[in-house]
Amino acid sequence: MMALARGCGLALMLAACGDGAPAAVESSATSATAAPSATSAAAPSASAVASAVDPAAAIVLTKRFSAVGDRETRRKEKHLALKLDIKANGSATQEDTTEDSTVEKVTEVVSLDGELVTKVKVEYRESLSKRKSARGSGEEKSPLAGNSYWVELAGGKVVITGMDGKPPKPAELAELRDDHRGFGKGPRLLKALPESVKVGDSLDEFAKVFSEAAAGGPEGQGDIKKATAIVKGTRDEGGLRIVVIAIEMAMEGKLPSGLEGKVTMSGTIELRADRCWPVASKVTGPVEFTFGGKGLSGNAKGTLSETTTASYAP
Repeated sequence: MMALARGCGLALMLAACGDGAPAAVESSATSATAAPSATSAAAPSASAVASAVDPAAAIVLTKRFSAVGDRETRRKEKHLALKLDIKANGSATQEDTTEDSTVEKVTEVVSLDGELVTKVKVEYRESLSKRKSARGSGEEKSPLAGNSYWVELAGGKVVITGMDGKPPKPAELAELRDDHRGFGKGPRLLKALPESVKVGDSLDEFAKVFSEAAAGGPEGQGDIKKATAIVKGTRDEGGLRIVVIAIEMAMEGKLPSGLEGKVTMSGTIELRADRCWPVASKVTGPVEFTFGGKGLSGNAKGTLSETTTASYAP
């Protein structure tokens, strides 16, 4: 069942909305190295955030595009709890299963074409999943853990190789391609933000780009039923101004994993106002999907939560 659990993960987070490079790109967590940390503190309550700024005051957003040498350290933690109804070989069973996964990686910009990041070096420091069900528990370490790769846009195609320039093993390549679905598409999330916002503003273009990325891209797989993004407020952390945006989205149909189902997620994304780069996000919500194969079919219902944090240098 572990493959089903992994497949339900949407890569909703920050990186999915970008081009796969630090800051203006993908989906995860971050904090500044050359600047004070902007990700370590616990998130304040919604009321505290909303009162942290005068609702009538404009919040200036400064867009900073990626540059050669930029490094992003991102950590994503996911929890998935499912109740499975399984039909196999003529018999029906039920099973409760949970999976907790952690991925930490460092992405460094190697080359650019204008605003478009065309090559990055990606180091996977950690990539581990732990699962538990009535049949027992276990751990699975991703083949990416402890390895580094080149991800490059060449001839209009995304080319991924090991540090030796050779193609990765098939199991590695499948994970790498899924992790870099947004690479080479440009800083869409960054461009979707306005020059300034106020508390209570609806960010329709931001919500559209975010939901499309979660659904598999503009040409996507899932049918977006709802996508909203509203500015909740700001807070100061380590001398940096953090803008908090509440997000909601719902989609159904073919999920990015290839399974048929429904997903509803809500939570927050936090951006540095001085760069418009995401430093943290947290979303949670119900999921359900169907699956099938040779001699096996069924459906699953449960909840998915994802938390990402990120830091940047310089």
